[in-house]
Amino acid sequence: MNGGELVSRAGRLPLVGGALALDFCNTTSGLGTPHCLEHLVEFEHLVLWSAHAGAITAAEADMVRSLADGDPSAARAALDQALGLRRTLHDLFRALAHGESAPTGALATLNAALTAGNRDRRLVQTGDGFAWCYPPPCAAPDGLLAPVARSAADVLLAGPLERLKECPGHNCGWLFLDRSKNGIRVWCEMEVCGNRAKARARAERRKKD
Repeated sequence: MNGGELVSRAGRLPLVGGALALDFCNTTSGLGTPHCLEHLVEFEHLVLWSAHAGAITAAEADMVRSLADGDPSAARAALDQALGLRRTLHDLFRALAHGESAPTGALATLNAALTAGNRDRRLVQTGDGFAWCYPPPCAAPDGLLAPVARSAADVLLAGPLERLKECPGHNCGWLFLDRSKNGIRVWCEMEVCGNRAKARARAERRKKD
């Protein structure tokens, strides 16, 4: 399965969304267009991204790989579930970024993911009080989605939603929380989409000269 890394940047993608759920949405670009670029082609890519994004540890990644090797059909189902959740979250956050209402069914899908990921949670005592303890994401192949779902809920609850933006770069569509001081961030990455936009603008000006 590790060979999948050769055809995907899932384990190397820039983490510029400002939240795990937004970085998860950004595992594709140009979503819904003929120029869609997909980084989660195999279940291994989901594992690579999860470790890269800090949702699981390297040891947990090895554990979930072992589970997937023992049950390839469950791994494939988990990837399909991940792609479905990602599309839902992308549509949801994109709508909110443009001041629109949540798409029909989006919250129901997110709530279902939250329920599945929280099913075995329990209260534990900590040094200064109590806290929720969640099952490790590596407990099952689809457990990788639980941290993403909780992050999505955190974004909706804490936002700030007025700082939620979609990169206007050509065939990009990456989502991010603008945490700049004055809320003037435009691009997912100035060095990539921003510079490309500048280059296209210069080319257009030369055509007109």
